[in-house]
Amino acid sequence: MRIRSTIFRILCVIFAVFIAAEAGAQKKKGEVTAPPDIHAVSKSENLAFPAVPDKQHKFISDYMLREAQAIVKQGYKVETERQGEIIVVTIPASSLFMPNSTELEIAGQKLLDPFTAYLKTEGRFKILLAMHSDDTGSASYLEKLTGDRLKAVMGYIEKHCEHPEQIAGYALSDKEPVRPNSNIANRAQNRRLEIYIVPDQELLRQATKR
Repeated sequence: MRIRSTIFRILCVIFAVFIAAEAGAQKKKGEVTAPPDIHAVSKSENLAFPAVPDKQHKFISDYMLREAQAIVKQGYKVETERQGEIIVVTIPASSLFMPNSTELEIAGQKLLDPFTAYLKTEGRFKILLAMHSDDTGSASYLEKLTGDRLKAVMGYIEKHCEHPEQIAGYALSDKEPVRPNSNIANRAQNRRLEIYIVPDQELLRQATKR
């Protein structure tokens, strides 16, 4: 029995080594690894995955640049991250909600409509939503405010897109200000929704065929 147990353990080790080697070989080839649950990881982890292999970087960055330019033409504030691979759209909270309100305005709904198009194809993009506030109010109030506003935004997009499972959201309260909360103008800039458009595995597969 001990001999069989030892042999079994040896075989398990060999199998594990084989799997690890195969995974390493796939990574070198630029193949996409298994995705994490986008609803169970942090924003930074979601923004890091999937990594774009060097060979596909130009295709992806050029593709996302064209998308970013199209969004700019619609009047949105747009930036890019990860060397042009990720689009970040910033919408002032005042364009979505009345002061201290968590009810999405009709005008705000219209601002969100263009982003549902990125969720038409399964696995092509993932959308990350980050809701921010200034530091006016208690920590519990700001957490609830950004949490409820995030739910309103996510609920609207999920209702009007084909793949709501490709959306993840983060209520970040006043934790990531873009300006010091020292005056009215700065606080207004801190109250914002950020929409991250991240190329996902289907787009990477398309890039590998180029």
